[in-house]
Amino acid sequence: MILQMKLKLLSFASVAAVAALAGANSAHATVMDLGPSISPSPGLTITAVQGIDASNPFGQGGAPQVNQNFEFAGSTGVAYTGGSGGGKGGKGGGTAGLTNFGLGLYTSSGGTVESTGLKATFSAPVAASSVTITVEDFDIQSVAGGFRTAKVEPNISIFGANGALIGTATPSQVLANMQAAAGADKGDVWNVNVGGLLKTMGKSDTTISGYLLSADSSNGERTNSDPYLLVSAGAGIPSVPETSTVLPLLGVLGLIIGAPIARRRFTRLAQ
Repeated sequence: MILQMKLKLLSFASVAAVAALAGANSAHATVMDLGPSISPSPGLTITAVQGIDASNPFGQGGAPQVNQNFEFAGSTGVAYTGGSGGGKGGKGGGTAGLTNFGLGLYTSSGGTVESTGLKATFSAPVAASSVTITVEDFDIQSVAGGFRTAKVEPNISIFGANGALIGTATPSQVLANMQAAAGADKGDVWNVNVGGLLKTMGKSDTTISGYLLSADSSNGERTNSDPYLLVSAGAGIPSVPETSTVLPLLGVLGLIIGAPIARRRFTRLAQ
C-alpha cells in the first residue's frame, strides 16, 4: 500500500514537471518572422507597419514584417527595420536586418520616436460590433489603475468605407472598453469590442473596413517601450445590405425567374 502511494506521488510529480516544462517552452517559443502580411482567416489580412508618429499616423518607410511568438507563444507582433533598438526583448534572432518587437515605441535610426503597428483589413465591410480584438501584456491586472506610461499605451485607428479614417481611439478610450479575457492563464489578456470603442468615441456603430493598432507617444510614454501584443484580430461579420439595396435586387431576380414561367404559360395558351 505504501509502495503504491509512493508510485502515485512519483507519477503525479512527473506529470507536474512535464507540464511545467511544456509551459516554460511555450512561453519562450522561437520567434518567427512571417513576412510583410499574413491572412489568419479568410477575408482578413494583417499587415506590419512601422514609422508611425504625429506626422505619419499610419506609418511610413521601412520593410517591417509580422512576427509570431515574441515573448509569448501564439502572440503576434512586429519586426521592424532601421531602428536603434527596441525596449524589453527588442532583439534580432530572426530575419537579418529586423528587430523583433511587439506594438510599442522605438527610436528610429534618425533619432525620432516612432511606433510599430499592425493593420487589420477586411475584404468586405463588417459590422464594428462584431469585431472583438484581443491584446495582451500591459503589465496590469485591472483597468482601475490605468495603463503604465513607463510600459506602453495603445492607440486604435478605425477605418470605414474605402479605408477612410473614422477616428483614432486614445489610450483612455481603449481602457474604458477593455474586458478581461475569460479563461486567460494570466490576468493581462484583454478584449476590446470595436463597436463599443466607437460609442466611447462619440461615433455610431457602423461598418468598418479595418483598424490599426499602435502605441501612443503623447502622454509621457517613454521609448523604448516594453511592447504589447496582438492575440486575436477578430473575424468580424459582414454587414447585411440595406433594404433599399435588397428590394431592387429581389425585383430583378423575380423578373429573371418569372420570365420563363410567363413564356411557358403563353405557349400553352397559344396551343
